[in-house]
Amino acid sequence: SPYSIDKSTLGTISVASESCNDGCPASSKCVGNQAAGQLIEDSDCHPCSASGQTWWPCDVPGLCWCWKDGTDRIAPAPPSGLEVDTS
Repeated sequence: SPYSIDKSTLGTISVASESCNDGCPASSKCVGNQAAGQLIEDSDCHPCSASGQTWWPCDVPGLCWCWKDGTDRIAPAPPSGLEVDTS
């Protein structure tokens, strides 16, 4: 890919994980993505990381994500299909 990202120029990233299905990392919690096109509350997403729920909303890509506490709450962007070199 002709595009590369200099990670040193980025601030603190709010996305700890794009999905809560495998649990969320420390200092983060599973929250709903209100920009995903479906009415979703944070409480709807809690079972995705807490108990491994596999049905709605946990089975909808991009609907629940792990947000890093103390950062701006900006949900992950939908996939573009482009390969990104993060090395």
